[in-house]
Amino acid sequence: MLENRIFNLRKVSYNAAGGRAYYAAFQSITHYLISKNYDYIGFLQRKGIDDKPYSHGTIKRALFDYLVSIGIKLFELKSINLLDHLYWIRRKADYEIDGITEIDLKRCLEKANNIISIVDKY
Repeated sequence: MLENRIFNLRKVSYNAAGGRAYYAAFQSITHYLISKNYDYIGFLQRKGIDDKPYSHGTIKRALFDYLVSIGIKLFELKSINLLDHLYWIRRKADYEIDGITEIDLKRCLEKANNIISIVDKY
């Protein structure tokens, strides 16, 4: 019985940390774009996107848009695509019964760090 409770506590911790890894990357991008006075509404209008600024569905594209506009080459930005996987893991952690594993969590943390390092670099 105690072993099951310990296992369940670990699972809850993995799930919570996996979700936080996604949001750490997401918030890092959001704050970065704000600090650069990025015209998010203009971006949405130029792309014909009917969504609110700083949404999960547009944040990665907006970051690409900004970084390319300041001369960063696309091949340097491939790690930003990891945000999609982090989002998927966050949803799995939040909504699926099995949640995520310790291995999933370690990968999430690595991916979040990769994304944050790109934002920090530029």
